[in-house]
Amino acid sequence: MNALPEDCLSLILCFTSPQDACRSSAVSPEFHSVAQSDTVWQNFLPSDYRRIIADSVPALQFSSKKELYRKLCDSVLVDGGRKRLKLEKLSGKKCYELSARDLSITWSSESMYWTWTPLPESRFSEVAVLRTMSWLEIQGKIC
Repeated sequence: MNALPEDCLSLILCFTSPQDACRSSAVSPEFHSVAQSDTVWQNFLPSDYRRIIADSVPALQFSSKKELYRKLCDSVLVDGGRKRLKLEKLSGKKCYELSARDLSITWSSESMYWTWTPLPESRFSEVAVLRTMSWLEIQGKIC
């Protein structure tokens, strides 16, 4: 392994998964060094990661692409705090959760049927509480 240049090892790891890059660290000191590099971890980030960073609430702080990947796996609020984005740890695929305010809820503006209330233990700033309803229709869209 030590005969291969570092950029070659980097390229090899770029074609693996985040899980494989972490496992390769145990194979040799050369792989360990390369597996920590921003070059490798940038490959595992979503192509729009710069937009995600700009949209995050609060602003993301990180010192390396690997740390950014880990923070995105823990989840971040985006889109003014109305969506939660989380990367699937093993594959890097994006998962979204929508806040109630980001959903189209029939009669949600009618206080007879719904109330909007802050709930400290919620992952979003407020929740929709159903008071009474004879029919429930909710739609959501991720763009």
